[in-house]
Amino acid sequence: MLKFLSFCLGVGLSLLSYQHPAQAESSTQQQSPNTLCGTYLLQGEDGLVKKLIFDGSSKVTVITSLTENKRPFWIEKDLITIKPDKSLFKLRMKDKKLVGEDYWLKDKVYRKDSKTSQDCP
Repeated sequence: MLKFLSFCLGVGLSLLSYQHPAQAESSTQQQSPNTLCGTYLLQGEDGLVKKLIFDGSSKVTVITSLTENKRPFWIEKDLITIKPDKSLFKLRMKDKKLVGEDYWLKDKVYRKDSKTSQDCP
């Protein structure tokens, strides 16, 4: 009986410490420096996210036609990942612009707005 209780306790503890692979990956990625700063505007009119405002300290304001939310982001090499809610937005840095790679931002291009990005350190 004691062996059975020990087994159940061990299984229970391992379940409590389980992290989904995406969560485990994002928690390690968030430790990298996230100093991206500036306002990036959607090129063209068709897109869910109209504007991204990076504050230089791991937060980005995501502006859609309906909402404006400050969310965490992290950078790994040239890939920026934003956690707007339960999903993830992924953008690749290419030639001073951001190109969407996930379902919601696929092939959308964001260019840095030089007029509003002057407040960056």
